[in-house]
Amino acid sequence: MLVDVELHKPQISKAALHKLQPTMFELRPFYYFARVAEAGSLTKASIGLDISPSIVSRQIQELERTLGYHVFYRTGRGIRLTELGRQLYPRVKEVLVDATKLSDEAKALGGAPSGTVTVGLPGTVAAILAGPLYRVARDQYPKVFMRLTEGLSGVIDELLTLGRIDIGLFFTETPNTRKEAVPLCAMELVLVAKQGDKLSAHGAVRLKQLDGIPLILPSSPHALRQRIEEVWAEHELKLVVPFEADALTTRKEVVAAGGGYTLAPFDAIAGDVHADRIQIARIVHPSIRRYLVLASARRGPVTLGARAIASLMPGLISGLVRDGHWKARLP
Repeated sequence: MLVDVELHKPQISKAALHKLQPTMFELRPFYYFARVAEAGSLTKASIGLDISPSIVSRQIQELERTLGYHVFYRTGRGIRLTELGRQLYPRVKEVLVDATKLSDEAKALGGAPSGTVTVGLPGTVAAILAGPLYRVARDQYPKVFMRLTEGLSGVIDELLTLGRIDIGLFFTETPNTRKEAVPLCAMELVLVAKQGDKLSAHGAVRLKQLDGIPLILPSSPHALRQRIEEVWAEHELKLVVPFEADALTTRKEVVAAGGGYTLAPFDAIAGDVHADRIQIARIVHPSIRRYLVLASARRGPVTLGARAIASLMPGLISGLVRDGHWKARLP
């Protein structure tokens, strides 16, 4: 947490310095710390990094929790390093320079990233991301052979735990559900109805209007089903599920036939909307969001090829969102 008063001037202990030997995945908070220190402003640093100030702030807070002391304090003109922060900064710069050199040396020794990288994607994400990911990976890392595996978010998370896939994207309730996961974007669920439906005719519905309506949903433990059950319980709504179908294609067919409603991200049903097979309405007050995050296998080392493919994900998704090809919100 950033604080308003400077701490006293203790010296950094050897135990604290030992914490400056992070894994590659843990270097991000130190990198953001250095950028904020150089910019003198969290906002300016986030602009230079092209990410949300909230993400930078969370990384700084995580770093301070890890170290056990504050590294910044606020002033009327921005933020400044505390005494411990000033002692820490040159050491962090050394670590970051060494990490860059090590990365360059490793690439030089092994050549360009290569080998097989198995990527797990939810089906709705694969429909949007698979093509662009293949094209970019083929151009930038031609020696990497990608293998895509589609599955439910819970399955992908389990495959990562077992080490059966190298990297995976999956949905969570909040962007910080798992410490090691990197948030990529947030998607709002929309109400999907048959053509001519009165409830969704105006293009937006309040959440409370969905109380007791028949919802065609996947069975538990599907992540979407769990999310809807939690939201309905939180807002004391009656959940009515007359029919279950795990496949979104089946749910759309039942909805189009007048069997009820379902919820889905817009991109997953955009083709059917444009074909006038179904109609949709935004859910407001409040909206229902799901967060797409990226994580690496939790067993064994992450290969250079897997790191290379993972590094493409944030920029690729940001580009698709900004160009209007993906209706999502960036972190």
